Amino acid sequence: MLLWIFLKENEKSLTCSVKAFNDWLKSVHITSLDDFKEALDDDDFFSLEMKANGLKYFKRFALKKAAASSKLTDVQPPQIERRLEREPPTELICPIGQVLMTNDPVLASDGYTYEREAIESWIFRQGEGALSPMTQAPFVDLRLVPNTQIRTMARDWMQIE
Repeated sequence: MLLWIFLKENEKSLTCSVKAFNDWLKSVHITSLDDFKEALDDDDFFSLEMKANGLKYFKRFALKKAAASSKLTDVQPPQIERRLEREPPTELICPIGQVLMTNDPVLASDGYTYEREAIESWIFRQGEGALSPMTQAPFVDLRLVPNTQIRTMARDWMQIE
């Protein structure tokens, strides 16, 4: 979970979604922030893994710098451990991407909130007559309304006290 928080805090250094990058890290057996910091220092590991998988997932040196200055560690004060033990409320999770909606959550005409990038991609892939991913009914309207309340709640949930 600490690795996820670190990636969310530094997602501008990624060239894909946090979920996709985190999934790739798991596939190469990097499951903790300490493992990730160690791997960032290993020039051969990332060049070999990324070449083998044809990946260009991140700005390595920006993440390496962020990791060096990160206050997150695998040993956490009790208040952070308590926060990590609980899952975020489901209404703060995008039903498509399964990520905490801290970027640009939007309300669609089906009454559900999604991260803008996820729902726009869904609608684009569906084409004309797109169906809601939640209700499977056609969208009445394709306008998306920013849901700043959900974004604020998600960001508040992410705050480390």
